[in-house]
Amino acid sequence: MNPPAAPLEECGPTAVDLKPPGRLLLWRLAAAGGGEWIGEIRPAPSATVRKELLESGLAISETRRNQETGRSGTWIELTQAGWAWATGHLGDDLGAGSAAGDTLGVMLRGLGQFLAAQRLTAEDVFRRRTEGQAVLVLEEPVLSDSPDPSEGEEPIGMMLPMVEAAVVRAYLLITDGRHEVRVLLRHLRPCVELTRPELDSVLRIMAEEGRLQLETLPDDELSDEDRAAAAPGYRGELFHVVCLEP
Repeated sequence: MNPPAAPLEECGPTAVDLKPPGRLLLWRLAAAGGGEWIGEIRPAPSATVRKELLESGLAISETRRNQETGRSGTWIELTQAGWAWATGHLGDDLGAGSAAGDTLGVMLRGLGQFLAAQRLTAEDVFRRRTEGQAVLVLEEPVLSDSPDPSEGEEPIGMMLPMVEAAVVRAYLLITDGRHEVRVLLRHLRPCVELTRPELDSVLRIMAEEGRLQLETLPDDELSDEDRAAAAPGYRGELFHVVCLEP
């Protein structure tokens, strides 16, 4: 049996070592729902701090019109990699050097313990959902003794081919185009532009159709990141590894 594939560096949540000011800006964006107008952040982040997030791929920035003011401004927003970084670095030192900064660091570490226990991500907690934004998963998996998983089928509908294609692309990106390679879910999640419940849902459907295999790692092989990234099955089992069929 092949070991799980190593992640691409740019997809891993621990690939970037941000300096404390960059960490504070990233958490400011996360707390704002994922993005913010530069002109509304106080104190204003320096160009060097913004550049660190942008060049590392943790955020994107563009000039757009503010619908509330009618004026153009600079908008900065976390990428999926930025959200993954937030989840993977909840215990990092913020280097704030103040009582408020120290308190924030303690709160984030406590949040990290909660998210790991609940198998959630920072994105699940903070990300702003705009009106009309597509949310593909409308139901939680049914936990029952029934052998028929159709009772817990998620109504993804016509968008299913699109989200399945996104999963396949991310998987093949990690494995350098190879099928039948065991990939840890903690490496796959940051590389897919889907919310956690959306990805969980499509993985269950693809497994039911025989397009991929979901595996559970033994407890003694699990890291905290594996536990946090686990996907629930129809009967409440937790999966940690994905293997795409050819």
